[in-house]
Amino acid sequence: MKYMDFKTVLNSSSYKVGARRAHRIQTSLNGGFEHTRVSKIDFKNFKRDVVACVGNKDAKMLINKLSNRRDIVPDEVARISYKEFGDVISFDGTSRTNKHAMISVPFLAVDNHKASVVVGSALISGETIENFTWVLKAFIKCHEKQPIFVITDQCFAMKQAIPMVFTEAKHRLCMWHIMKKVPSKVSVALNQDPNFNKVINKLVWNIHIGPAEFERRWHEMIEQYNLRGDTWFTDMYAIRHSLIPAFYKDTPMSGLMKTTSRSETSNSYINIYESYWFDLVQFLNNYDVAIEKQRYRQSVHEIVTRTTNPKFVTPLRLESYASRIYSRNVFFDI
Repeated sequence: MKYMDFKTVLNSSSYKVGARRAHRIQTSLNGGFEHTRVSKIDFKNFKRDVVACVGNKDAKMLINKLSNRRDIVPDEVARISYKEFGDVISFDGTSRTNKHAMISVPFLAVDNHKASVVVGSALISGETIENFTWVLKAFIKCHEKQPIFVITDQCFAMKQAIPMVFTEAKHRLCMWHIMKKVPSKVSVALNQDPNFNKVINKLVWNIHIGPAEFERRWHEMIEQYNLRGDTWFTDMYAIRHSLIPAFYKDTPMSGLMKTTSRSETSNSYINIYESYWFDLVQFLNNYDVAIEKQRYRQSVHEIVTRTTNPKFVTPLRLESYASRIYSRNVFFDI
């Protein structure tokens, strides 16, 4: 095997492609088996040898690689992204999928193209107050300023750690995580009632009403659907100040990012749910590929915004002026 064969096996695994399939793809690209100098067994054996070489040294290898990267090629892109778009951030832990049962915690912001951008990541051994406190302190040390707004799920440890470290930030719970529980909290009849779903969604996601209007309509909904005394709805109402957009109308950029589902999407995007051959070295390979792909898409968005002209809908051609200020995906359609 030559260097390019080794790279084919390693890179393919970052895209969830095993050694057998990687060999079939390489054979096809070479023009057939007669033009392929190595066998499927060679690919499988190399992957096996890499796993054996990494063994239980993957944590040390990860630390060494990141230390060298910090000293030689520091990643300033994440710092710049946070400086520009980090007023509102979201972070969310993942399930324990790697062999060390560690949890990945990506920190996300939303850029000027409404796309997710990773501004930091952490690996922790468990979702404890101590671990999240350490992570948040490291985050501030890296970026040198706190966010204005933080969105998380209902993790108890996060809730305790955030005010201890992000003393200047407002903390809001994720509406998406809460609302996806609704079907399991109401009766079958309500689940099948399309009007109920419309009423509750139009109420809790409404960014145009204030607190008083929300509370009036909430009580009307409770009475209309006979939910008075329901434990779950009572608990949700008790924490309404932490999750309902109506209570955040005056917070700058609070409507920019509504959910931490972006974090879960990012975890899947980085392939952290891939379980086979999943050591920390492979995790870093997957992570690097995902970040490279994300930054490429950002560059494409920038090019499209700068090189395309908007459709003129208004008689004053206001779109032309807007295109000089706003990106394509934010306020106008090209």
